[in-house]
Amino acid sequence: MKKIILSLLVTAAITSFVCAADVRGEVGNLKWLLRNGEMSITGATVSKSEITTVDIPATIEGKAVTRIFAGAFKACNNLSEVKLPNSITVIEKEAFSGCKNLTEVKLPTALTLIGQQAFMNCGLTEITIPANVKTIEKEAFRSESLMEIKILNAPVSIEEGAFRSCFNLISVDLGNKVVRIGDNAFENYKLDSFTMPDSVKSIGKAAFKNAKNLNSIVLSKSLQTIGDNAFTSCENLKELIIPDTVTTIGKKAFSDCKKLEKLKLSANLKTVPTGMCMNCEALKEIIIPDSVVNVDSKYAESPFYGCYSLENVVIGKSVKTLNNYLFNQCKQLKSVVIPDSVKTIGTYVFAETAVEKIIIPDSVISIGEYAFYDCKNLCELKYSANVKKIPKKAFFGCVKLESFPDNVEEFEDESFYGCVSLKEIKIKPNIVYGKHVFGASWSPREEEVIPRIIICEGVESFNDEIFNWDRQYLVVNEIEFGPTVKTTNEGNIYIRAKIINNFIIDNPDFIATTTPNSMRIEHLKCYKSVYDSVFGDEWAYIHIVEFFDSDEKIVKEYKEIEYK
Repeated sequence: MKKIILSLLVTAAITSFVCAADVRGEVGNLKWLLRNGEMSITGATVSKSEITTVDIPATIEGKAVTRIFAGAFKACNNLSEVKLPNSITVIEKEAFSGCKNLTEVKLPTALTLIGQQAFMNCGLTEITIPANVKTIEKEAFRSESLMEIKILNAPVSIEEGAFRSCFNLISVDLGNKVVRIGDNAFENYKLDSFTMPDSVKSIGKAAFKNAKNLNSIVLSKSLQTIGDNAFTSCENLKELIIPDTVTTIGKKAFSDCKKLEKLKLSANLKTVPTGMCMNCEALKEIIIPDSVVNVDSKYAESPFYGCYSLENVVIGKSVKTLNNYLFNQCKQLKSVVIPDSVKTIGTYVFAETAVEKIIIPDSVISIGEYAFYDCKNLCELKYSANVKKIPKKAFFGCVKLESFPDNVEEFEDESFYGCVSLKEIKIKPNIVYGKHVFGASWSPREEEVIPRIIICEGVESFNDEIFNWDRQYLVVNEIEFGPTVKTTNEGNIYIRAKIINNFIIDNPDFIATTTPNSMRIEHLKCYKSVYDSVFGDEWAYIHIVEFFDSDEKIVKEYKEIEYK
């Protein structure tokens, strides 16, 4: 009994092995393979250079032919005619790759998949994709000879580089069921327009990169995703309207679109990515919709880096952080609206822009260093009541700024360095001042004037390094040391300026040990004891001296001194 059972098991195993084994054969000039019940054509019986025509039968050995095997006719340079039966469902990768004399082929109606590089570098001038095709794989039709593409309403996914570098295209019709345009699918596209069916839900990375002639494109009304670099270097594209169905845009999606003047973002976009509009030199306005929560940015890859024509920005009401370098070097940016949702402004956000007026809402609790660095046109500033510190070089070089906030507790180094249009500078008690807060050391073309400096009552000593000017050019109209000021931190008067028109020291006990003789004072008003101990008749550059009465602070006498 055991022998019978063992014999049956062995027989069953042998039968299973025979059923699973490949069966190969030839028909005409073709080789075939039967594997797992599926009939495939694997190649030709003659050398690649000898085969000129391929006529594949619908059936072999009673089995329908459903597949062209990978590389079956690759590099058959003399192949000029191919007939495919409608039974074919799959053309595998490289099946006809490099068949340079193959100028036309009719694809079978049952076809569902066109494999990777299946017809790459063929001589095909036109191709019609049947309605049952689901996938066109990577670089399937990459070829300089292809001129016309037509897809017969197939619900197809066009994968990576499927039609990349088809330099001679004159007509593209994608039907109305294409669901995806994959990575690099139409990279180097040469036509000047493109109409996308409303069935398309996603555009892959670099899908239209380097489409340099493209000046008009209509996007799908059901589009949800645009990949990284999708339209990079579409140099003639002037306008792009992103449908409100889009929720995701990839990095540098529209970078280097040199002529892009108008970009309307989706009302449902969640994030503005890094480099989104990098080097879009013609873009004049951007409205960030209220749906956007995050605007990604980093050095040299901010969404608007190199947008030299950008003049107006509206930031959506859901943005909480203006990340570092966001509008840095947008040299024409004049107007920006910061919403109440913003809590943080990062470093260099508006540096080197042309903003004229900035209202920082009270929602902002933190501002980064260099935030408004070198904003030469900034003349009006409203500062958040909840930011108690002006960070390092935050307003460095804002040469038209006329006033600065007086509700802060700390001014870091050089925070208003070069702000030579300030109408009045008040140094208050209990405020921390860093080095060169109100300094200016470059050489302007003309003399700059600081109208008024007041060292307020309550201040006993101050750091004279707050001021560090280029004495060759700067004129101070008036400087007043209040009644509590006893000395400077180093015991020196070191107000570096070319001329001080009016210098008032309102404390009879003021002490300073040295003074620089190159500073010219037109009119000095102080107590005589201060004059004798600090200045004296040997001072080389004082013109008029007035003395306070020691009790009533009435001018008692004055004397005029000739410059030495």
